[in-house]
Amino acid sequence: MTMYQETISRAVPRRVVTTSPIALLRHEDRQLQRMLKVGFVFFLVWFALLRLVPRRWRPGAAEGEHQSIAAQARDAAGTYITLAFGGC
Repeated sequence: MTMYQETISRAVPRRVVTTSPIALLRHEDRQLQRMLKVGFVFFLVWFALLRLVPRRWRPGAAEGEHQSIAAQARDAAGTYITLAFGGC
């Protein structure tokens, strides 16, 4: 080992990276929350554009059901994101 390498090894402490199971769960929870937010925005735009189409052309538009665009987007994001990435 040269004198330069020896000086560097003493100056820069080595960091041991250990990841606890709780930290991994928090990280996965943050990822899921991000995916839900992105899914919400996607479905918000989707349902807003779908409202421009006449009601009789909309898929699954029942006469008695009236939900806000935000409620539809929240429900769709919760359903599809958790099914796609959360397993069964």
